[in-house]
Amino acid sequence: MTPEQKAVRKVKAKNRAKARKRKKAAELEASKTEKIPVAPKRGKRKRKRPIRNPIDFTDHDCEKVDSDILIIGNAPSVLKRNLGDKIEKFPVVARFNQLGGVEGYEKHVGTKCDIWLSNYLFKVHYGYDYFKGREVYLTTARYIDQRYIQMQKEIPHAKKLPDWSLIETREVLGYRYPSTGAYCAYYFSKVYNQVYIYGFDFFESEKNHYFNSLKMKHHKISLEKKFFKKMIDSGKVIPFDNYLEDNPYFNGSE
Repeated sequence: MTPEQKAVRKVKAKNRAKARKRKKAAELEASKTEKIPVAPKRGKRKRKRPIRNPIDFTDHDCEKVDSDILIIGNAPSVLKRNLGDKIEKFPVVARFNQLGGVEGYEKHVGTKCDIWLSNYLFKVHYGYDYFKGREVYLTTARYIDQRYIQMQKEIPHAKKLPDWSLIETREVLGYRYPSTGAYCAYYFSKVYNQVYIYGFDFFESEKNHYFNSLKMKHHKISLEKKFFKKMIDSGKVIPFDNYLEDNPYFNGSE
């Protein structure tokens, strides 16, 4: 290549470099004034509600108990009647969450507790010795694995309710976080001969617990009421006070 050809080639390379710089400068200037298109805002996507399947789900391969069970709720209505002695006679009694609430209210709700169910939001009021010989279950829809590990440190024989019981309770109830009462009532309806409930006001009182003024705000009252109506209409659950006269455990005979 001759010196003249080299000089021409060098000039052309400089001109191409200048052209690229001018093009970049023009693009930069245009970007300052040009409106960048913005994607339209999307509205909040509505989450589909769970399918509310019929109450009679297929029975599961869980161990059946040939007995009736009475679930004692924490509603203030229990203070209107003195049924403690009758509760003591029931074959199997289950209570949930704040066990310390029975102290001072024995004539209303008794003290018998064969099964304790807890979402572990409440501190255990009794030492480990209290739970020896009693069934203990963790019932929570949130952080269940972490809470289960912590619960077993205090109560080594504690268990979790099976996954299917929470899934089906949600579907029948219609929302994600059922109350402990609804959760265990559904589970026991699959395990025991008959489930009875006492002390369930469905969060309609001024306070939700007979032993304190705590007001629960995260439960959906209308759905909880529909759930228990469905359970009662299907015969899966029977209100305790409606059954007192006919049940041989409470008419004076042993």
